Amino acid sequence: MSQSQSVSMESQRFFTGALNVLHAGFIRASRAQAKRHYARVHGGAVLELAKLKLGDGSELLFRVALDQSEFRGKLDFATFRKALMQLLAKLQDRIRFKGELNIYRNEQSGAMLLNLPSILTEDGRTNVMMLGVDPPEPGVVTLRLQFLDPEQFRQPPAPL
Repeated sequence: MSQSQSVSMESQRFFTGALNVLHAGFIRASRAQAKRHYARVHGGAVLELAKLKLGDGSELLFRVALDQSEFRGKLDFATFRKALMQLLAKLQDRIRFKGELNIYRNEQSGAMLLNLPSILTEDGRTNVMMLGVDPPEPGVVTLRLQFLDPEQFRQPPAPL
């Protein structure tokens, strides 16, 4: 972000805003509107979801993208929404109870990944969705809902 337009926000507050934007766009919205939003991101578009007015009078545009390259099986709206609802519920609990937000940051690009996986198992396949944030741009935040390879989350069996 440029110096004149950079926005500094504590992680809890930032992710509360992200939670509210995603909830409004995909959960609270009418089913028809949520499906339209899903169709756009599923098709590879970056969706401009909301503009928030900040305390200093500036605006912050929240965009949403979907990375489904690691999804196992066929991703449909119902599965996407179920994974998102689980992710948002975990995030809401973490924020409400002031739990630690484990955030991975890419020092070079500024991208972030919230280590709070939503794990779904359907038809014998496991999928993991996490929330990322693309490198910052002036006045714009791109939230990236991404499915990751579930094998990297597999726990080794406990010794007997």
